Amino acid sequence: MNRRLFRYYEKVFNSDKLYEHLYSKHFKRTYAGKPTKRYNSLMQKIEESKRMNYIEKGCY
Repeated sequence: MNRRLFRYYEKVFNSDKLYEHLYSKHFKRTYAGKPTKRYNSLMQKIEESKRMNYIEKGCY
């Protein structure tokens, strides 16, 4: 139960750190015209956090 709650709140409140990492100085979004794996994983986590905010507010 605690682990499940921790993961839920981590998705909701950890989005600021994800954006900081996304806009850090030497972060590469693409390499050879393709998005990097790190960029894809960050974007997936950001989308999950946005989805959690909508669910929390009751806006599906």
